[in-house]
Amino acid sequence: MEIVFVCHGNYCRSPMAEFIMKDKLAREGIGDVHVFSRALHSDEIGSDMYGRAKQTLAAHGVPFARHTATLMTGDDYAKADAVVVMDGYNFRDATRRYGDEKVFLLRQAEGRADDVDDPWYTRDFERAYDEIDRATDALAAKLKRGVRTAEELFGK
Repeated sequence: MEIVFVCHGNYCRSPMAEFIMKDKLAREGIGDVHVFSRALHSDEIGSDMYGRAKQTLAAHGVPFARHTATLMTGDDYAKADAVVVMDGYNFRDATRRYGDEKVFLLRQAEGRADDVDDPWYTRDFERAYDEIDRATDALAAKLKRGVRTAEELFGK
């Protein structure tokens, strides 16, 4: 299974989600799920993950590597089983480009329809971490039980 986490610039939230989820998958011994992250806009393409995002991951003991913000492509969409966006703006942008067949809000994994707040604007990286952490906990629990369809993971 392939899951791509997507946000505006692939600079804060989506790479945080990628590394948080990779850590959970490794701890649970789930090896058949691949996760990566992408941007919907080109603002930060080529940049490493934002420093405050890295600091927040480190404070929570989440391992991460150098990250390069990368723009989502049609090939990324095609290979992903689930395109997981952080907020309603991302949802609108992604569905406008690719259709809504496999685009989901991250917090749908928890049975919620609200956004992961953008810490670039709120400056609250801890809050974004908590929201991502809870949603990826829900995803990891479902994956551990053997769920492997996007519809079951996100309740669509």
